[in-house]
Amino acid sequence: MDKFTLIWSVLIVGGVVALLLIGRFSRRSANDITTRGEHETLGELNRLEELEVGEMVEGQNVYRRRRGQRELTETEVRTKVGAEELARLDEADREVKAGTP
Repeated sequence: MDKFTLIWSVLIVGGVVALLLIGRFSRRSANDITTRGEHETLGELNRLEELEVGEMVEGQNVYRRRRGQRELTETEVRTKVGAEELARLDEADREVKAGTP
């Protein structure tokens, strides 16, 4: 075997071993690198958010009842939050447009 073939063989084998070691000792999982499982994760987050919004509204209503204020419905809270979010996005859009020449 000539020197050229030996050097390239060692480099290729060394590269493969290095990649395998990086993969083995990496803290990231395959799900972190790929998008596999992303839909399930987003679905789970959406389900939890749906549960939590109702709980948060109920928590606010407990304090509102104690203060003698009118209770809020989940629809009212979602509408208010949606309007605030749209206002923030509009403001950010204006800032971006003002900052570009």
